[in-house]
Amino acid sequence: MFFLILFGVPAAYFNFEYFLCTNGKYRSITTEDTIVLHFIHGSIPKKNCEDQRIRVGGLLGGHVEIEVDGLVYGFEFKNKADIHLFPRMHRNNFNSKFTIKKKEDWLKETESDKITSIFIPIERDKKIPLINTLASYQKEIPYDYSFFGMRCTSAAYEIISELGVFPKKSRVRYIVTAFYPRQLRKKLIKWAKNNTLHVRLKEGIKCRTWD
Repeated sequence: MFFLILFGVPAAYFNFEYFLCTNGKYRSITTEDTIVLHFIHGSIPKKNCEDQRIRVGGLLGGHVEIEVDGLVYGFEFKNKADIHLFPRMHRNNFNSKFTIKKKEDWLKETESDKITSIFIPIERDKKIPLINTLASYQKEIPYDYSFFGMRCTSAAYEIISELGVFPKKSRVRYIVTAFYPRQLRKKLIKWAKNNTLHVRLKEGIKCRTWD
């Protein structure tokens, strides 16, 4: 059973939150023991929309990022015009980067976006290894960004699975089972509801068509 609470309505979007409970008791989630998986929905602009950004993948595109302690981490391409069809094996040829953004900067950047956020509790002793992994990936990129390879969704899925949140898979399985954001988002929303976890939906600007 869950309750849908409608918050105040900013000019550009509605903001919804889901609170899931079992037997009338909410599951306690503390900030220090929680990571957040943010799914920015795919979209295309309508004719006279002030936001005319053309995004990779259109409605099936979007982006997936991991928030830890007020910092938002993501895996992206370096050059939109040079996305590889298949992954390059040599690091010097990678068209990829791991990014880190302050939460306040990320909020400004995604102000007009439709976002589903899933709050995932983790054990405290797993948070430091997670942060260390993300930091090391920034310094030394582990793989290329490519259409038939690792992208933001599969990268995020692999990282949180390595924490023990989900069963570990081969890298090929991460690519296949998290090929694009919607595929993983639907799976994890169902998983979150079954585990009485917190899921938040922020609506996007109305002049774009959203996934």
